[in-house]
Amino acid sequence: SPTDKVDDIYVLEKDHIFGGFQDVDIYHHTMVINPTKDTILFNLECPIPEGQKRESIRSPAFGRNAFIPTEFSNYFSIPNIVNDFIIDQPDTFINSCYFWNNQKLAQSNAFHIPYSNYFGEGAKLFNVGFGKNDFMGLNIFSEYKIDKDNVNNYYLNLEIKQTIINKTKEKLYSVGVVLHIPRELNTKPKNTMLYELISDSVFCSEEFNLDNDYGYGEGFGLYRSSGQTITLRKDVLESNGSFTFIFKMKIKPCYEKFEIYPMNLIYFETKGERIWPKSIIKINGKKYEGNVDYLKVCGLSIPTYILFSINDGKLRVVSQDSIKSTF
Repeated sequence: SPTDKVDDIYVLEKDHIFGGFQDVDIYHHTMVINPTKDTILFNLECPIPEGQKRESIRSPAFGRNAFIPTEFSNYFSIPNIVNDFIIDQPDTFINSCYFWNNQKLAQSNAFHIPYSNYFGEGAKLFNVGFGKNDFMGLNIFSEYKIDKDNVNNYYLNLEIKQTIINKTKEKLYSVGVVLHIPRELNTKPKNTMLYELISDSVFCSEEFNLDNDYGYGEGFGLYRSSGQTITLRKDVLESNGSFTFIFKMKIKPCYEKFEIYPMNLIYFETKGERIWPKSIIKINGKKYEGNVDYLKVCGLSIPTYILFSINDGKLRVVSQDSIKSTF
């Protein structure tokens, strides 16, 4: 059951792992629902994982949107979610625990707390090597190729092949991959167009969306970059299951020398071992532990490598350590 029913009080906990280029955080939220006609007074004690830093850039909470509904939300009878309230700051804390003391929850109200813990630097956690990433047991292998077009020497053919493998012992749900190849950099005062797109195509057995000139906004080191974006999603990826896609582009370079920085966004949902220790709720002198059913929702942006380098007619696929940036 996704809920722990205690004297008609419901408790839900959920872990959410999310990260970007610089860091990765575990967002954990505890939600207490009072469906009764009485007001309750309770204390909430939230231990944090051992061996991890308590502080993060969003610690101790990262806002109201930290509560993310899942399919298991259908099992709840939330009386009036409009009357819920959020507590961003703990009353007290020690190195291993957060404390919310003497919280009052009126009848038919809900109370939830999002809080986070620094998990580590994304590059160190998930980048195995050039073209290889391991995201929580989801392996991503990338192969790159570049050459001059046989018909028109002014054009270049670029190819990216990505293989995603589930190396965990459990099913992964809603496995998603977003690959973005920018072609415009906002260099201020004028935008820099790296290349003109002649054509692009995707080869994949899975369903996908291909968007041209998708504006990603700020992020992954490139301020407001348009480009080609491929989005794939697989509802269920079995243990040791995999899928592969190939993206091809024909482009006309606007400069003799430039680099293209790709971005990968990987995300999935899964059940498995809990990451955050169980929250402890004290009501009327009794102690109860929260329960997690749908445990991990994970997402990670990986803007890791220079993909293609064009320099004095030489075409290379290089890592970020192999060449100095043009811009």
